[in-house]
Amino acid sequence: MTDPAQPVPPDGAGAPIPPGQPAYPIPPGQPAYPIPPGQPAYPIPPGQPAYPIPPGQPDYPTPPSPWADPNAPIVAPAPQPFYGAPAGQDPPAIVWAPQLATGYLPPPPRRGRRRAIVIAAVAVVVLLLSGGAYAGLRAWYGWDSAEPESAVPAGVLAFARLDLNPGYSQQVKLASLLSKFPKPDTGTQTSRIEHELLGSLDLNFATDVQPWFAERIGYAAWLGSGGRPIMLVALASKDDGKAADALAQAQTRRGRDRLGYTVRDGYALLAVAGKNAQGEAEAARAATQKESLAGSARFSGAMARLDGAHLALVYVDLTAAGTAANGALADVVRAPALTGSGAAPEFTKLTGTFAVTADAAGNGVEVRFAATGLASTGVAGTDAKAALDTLPAASVIAGTTAGLDPNDSATSSLTELLNGPLFDTSDDDGPTPAQAKELTGGLMAFLTARTISFAFTNLGPGQPAGIVSADARDTAAANQLKAAVRQLLQDSPKSGVTVDQQGTTVRIQIGKPDTSGQLADRALYREAMAGMPYRPGTAFYADVQQLVATDQAVPEQVRRQWAPVKAVGFAASRRGSNADGLLRIVIK
Repeated sequence: MTDPAQPVPPDGAGAPIPPGQPAYPIPPGQPAYPIPPGQPAYPIPPGQPAYPIPPGQPDYPTPPSPWADPNAPIVAPAPQPFYGAPAGQDPPAIVWAPQLATGYLPPPPRRGRRRAIVIAAVAVVVLLLSGGAYAGLRAWYGWDSAEPESAVPAGVLAFARLDLNPGYSQQVKLASLLSKFPKPDTGTQTSRIEHELLGSLDLNFATDVQPWFAERIGYAAWLGSGGRPIMLVALASKDDGKAADALAQAQTRRGRDRLGYTVRDGYALLAVAGKNAQGEAEAARAATQKESLAGSARFSGAMARLDGAHLALVYVDLTAAGTAANGALADVVRAPALTGSGAAPEFTKLTGTFAVTADAAGNGVEVRFAATGLASTGVAGTDAKAALDTLPAASVIAGTTAGLDPNDSATSSLTELLNGPLFDTSDDDGPTPAQAKELTGGLMAFLTARTISFAFTNLGPGQPAGIVSADARDTAAANQLKAAVRQLLQDSPKSGVTVDQQGTTVRIQIGKPDTSGQLADRALYREAMAGMPYRPGTAFYADVQQLVATDQAVPEQVRRQWAPVKAVGFAASRRGSNADGLLRIVIK
């Protein structure tokens, strides 16, 4: 193919043009560019034939992009008309005809410098946009906020916090949800929450807190000096000076033994105790400087499965809390009258962590939880959500769950507890020891069933209407459960409660429930239960409006306040030593 930018041999050497084949003329008004002196010509090697390009055939097609779909067909570009040709006419066959060219076209201008300038300018714009986008994301999701967990020690037993000034995303959703509720007579919903949260501290919110409060608050349970439980309160500050002055006046009123505080780095850390509260506050601040809860591995591990900046969260170190509870409650629960044997519950068997988060969503509030490091237990294979889907469509409240593991130590402890004070055999009107044993055995057969389900379609005045069923572990357990229920009903033959057994399934019917349809057919149920954990072991649903409507004792003011809350859905799953769950509150 002739290259107009190449010099042409002055002696006209080259392949001849076939008879009748036109050559590309120089366009009118276009000057010819002679070959510079000394410039060699590039003739076609002797004996090399010229290969004309067939009419309409494109030159070398561009290879497909490596990012293109490999299965997509490659379509050749449509032939383009040659310069000056009528539309739709194919160019003539082109051959190398160096002897006809009278000159050459100059090479295109170099674009290296211009290209470098363009690339640099684009890079600067991209960096600026990406930096602005990241800053926008931080503001939208609230990533740049120092949360209260950064102001309390790593060794707290439990922690809860509420962010009333979250990222813009949560602010927009929260404002939309709050607008659906009746407005308070005075102030706003947010100020009302603030007053209620801080009322237990015996502080005057308007004078002691509001002038400097940055609308983020955290509560923590911490073992202070001597192993005494201390309540710590972390309040975000927008003016540390004002915070210190206001809290100094509040401490003067309450005393240093009851209220202690320190103010530093945008947070006031308060200690509420019965003795030496100021010393406890200073000790807690020193412990926080060494390692805060936000920086601890256990807290980070618990929150890793609940990533994000949340409107509210709760965290419990089950191992530390169990150890503390074992010592604090041992004397209380050791009484033989309570347990039957005098053995204290062993809370030190608690392991792992438990975390809960709450966020505003488009259609309500989503509360998620994650537990880690749990002892391996529970019943596998139960899909409670699938079972819940099939319960009656008219259910006001309904639920399905896997029963307790009969081989777990906690189940044994519960059995021992039930054999104690549950049934008083010393009363003449109470059951005999044999009857008490039968009742306890039936209750444990119910609690350890493979699957337990219930659905109530009426909870209004008079007799409720519903169904409770249990798929027992074996036929013997089902027989035990049925016998216990009949013993409870023998003094009430007209109670409207019936019990029947089919294999290992025991079904208890109360009243005359509406058993038509399925919950899965209801749009509100599907909305409440959307996005639940895969194959949960526990699932629950409540139609809040039907529940409130059936209770005539609910005051009208409460009905108005609860009117936007339509339904609640919950599901939890267990996988090995981890557990996950979701509670959704539908608000419209």
